Amino acid sequence: MGKAFDSIARGLNEAIAHGKGAKIAVKSYTPEDVDVSALRRRMGVTQEQFAGRFGFSVATLRHWERGDRSPHGAALAFLNVIKRAPDAVATALNAAMKPAAKRVAARPVAKRAAAKHATAKPVVKRAASKPAVKRVSVDKQHTQLQN
Repeated sequence: MGKAFDSIARGLNEAIAHGKGAKIAVKSYTPEDVDVSALRRRMGVTQEQFAGRFGFSVATLRHWERGDRSPHGAALAFLNVIKRAPDAVATALNAAMKPAAKRVAARPVAKRAAAKHATAKPVVKRAASKPAVKRVSVDKQHTQLQN
């Protein structure tokens, strides 16, 4: 077979062996923990600004800063990149967002409003109905419900 097949087969066999607990040379990347609060303060931004700039929810950011939760997986890797090159990350994200902003701005506001109202469903007004349950006072201490 070809080189590609041999490489894939070797990788698959190594993965199976690693899964069974065999000692093999496996490269593993474990990102270091990031003090999110210190990183945000070092950048001189609020929680809302940090969350908005990098795409995190404010609630998640607050949980990380309080220590209720800790970032893991892709979020932790992303925070490590932000920690090392925050300006580069912001520049890359801004460049990625410009085409979407241009598409929205390309349609005039009047056309957007007309398109929105053209697809809106008509409003149907309903007559006010009486409540299904009436409260009938039996005495001062008890109230009886009646249909």
